[in-house]
Amino acid sequence: MTAAPDPAILRWASEIRGHANMLLRYSTNAYDRERAHRLIAIAAEMMAAGLDLPAAAVAATFDRRLDYLTPLVTADAAVFDDAGRILLIQRHDNALWAMPGGACEVEETAAHTAVRELYEETGVRADALALLGVWSSRHHPSRSPFHFYGHVFLCRLVSGTPTTSPEALAVGYFAAQALPPLSPGHVSRVPTVCDLHRQWAATGCVAPFFDA
Repeated sequence: MTAAPDPAILRWASEIRGHANMLLRYSTNAYDRERAHRLIAIAAEMMAAGLDLPAAAVAATFDRRLDYLTPLVTADAAVFDDAGRILLIQRHDNALWAMPGGACEVEETAAHTAVRELYEETGVRADALALLGVWSSRHHPSRSPFHFYGHVFLCRLVSGTPTTSPEALAVGYFAAQALPPLSPGHVSRVPTVCDLHRQWAATGCVAPFFDA
């Protein structure tokens, strides 16, 4: 498994980039803009070092967003079978396992994202029943160069049988005590989601997790 990046480096790089983007947005002279671009380049180098990625690749992702920066939003679907096992996919990009999910699209609710991504990645239809939590990527291992808030929704299958897709090499249900190698970011989320599901199954309600 790829080693988790140093969260401090990612946090520092994100903060430098955010301040630099604000400077770039509101600067009124070429001197400040030049310094802002240099700070963004330094942030990309730091992020690349923390993630063990080429600096040019990270810089290219930074160049796509030059306005006021806020965290990205993602949503995952937590699906359980009658035995209490969680549905996971083996991701195509790193061959590790994760809950089905992805980035929210404009004009889409986070709950809709969860059920849409579930369908796109596993071919099943579902309804979102409850918000299980919101995770900050800066408080949990992640290899994304962006800071994002990851929502997880408990979902109930409506139709279909989970199957593979271009984004999922394999699919399967796993007990909390027998989880496969998890993708960074899901290492802490999946066990917590399993605990929250047990609360839901026992009481019909749950207090969502969030990073204080």
